[in-house]
Amino acid sequence: MTLRRTYYLILFFSFTGFMYACSYIERPEPFSSPDTFRTEYAALEGRATAEKSSFLLTTTALTHMLTVFAPPTSTPIPKSTSQPTQSQTPPTINLEISQESFIVDYERILVVALVANHSTDAVIMSQYQISLFDSNEKLIQASTGLLDYIPAGETIALTDMLLTPRKTQYSPEYHKIAKIQIQISGGQLSALEINSEKSIGSLSTQEATYFNSDYFPKVSGVISSDSDFDLVDIPVAAILYDEKNIIIGGGFSYIPFIIAHGEAPVEIGVVISGKPDRVELLPRFSISSFD
Repeated sequence: MTLRRTYYLILFFSFTGFMYACSYIERPEPFSSPDTFRTEYAALEGRATAEKSSFLLTTTALTHMLTVFAPPTSTPIPKSTSQPTQSQTPPTINLEISQESFIVDYERILVVALVANHSTDAVIMSQYQISLFDSNEKLIQASTGLLDYIPAGETIALTDMLLTPRKTQYSPEYHKIAKIQIQISGGQLSALEINSEKSIGSLSTQEATYFNSDYFPKVSGVISSDSDFDLVDIPVAAILYDEKNIIIGGGFSYIPFIIAHGEAPVEIGVVISGKPDRVELLPRFSISSFD
């Protein structure tokens, strides 16, 4: 009995001591009230405002120091990029047909025209169209071609040969040609430039002569060159006129080559209608003459 009582007393005092020890454990303080938060936020805001003001004062002072001690600089005056307006007319192509004619010789129809270049530069790759009409304005025949090179300020001969079979000419549907129309496109302006100190020079004609024949009339002559270049593929046209200076015949051919400052003979078969009063040989450069 005594032991049991002693055991219970020990348990009682042990529990009492444990409870007493627990009464001294620190408890967390209660959360701050809203008024406390407002007070702390106001203090932090005031501190931030003071630090910002100090930063601005420091920045202003540094800027003033840099402005005072920096070397003087000059601001360049912008230059005007506008140019005075000048009225410049672009170069234009000015080709004129001074004469045109056609000659019917059996199955051949020769078309001849003189084309003058009034442009400031040579004209290259100019196309032409030929239309032949009867007395009723009906198109009988047509042809197209190319004038590869027309020197500036010069006149060249356009020649084209059209073929019409005799049986066609004698058919009831075929009417006699009464009118010709030639149209020329502009082509392109191009100065003949050669990267060389040599002179392009010019071509001239000597001894142009007409030889009459019932079957093979022809014109012969000599073409001279004062060019510093050996020339190839030189076009030459023969034009025949009557006493009224009207074109009544012509022909066309090429000279294979002319050496520099040399000359070459030429013979051209012609189509003619009537008796010629004079004859011309018209040589010219082509775009391939200097190859």
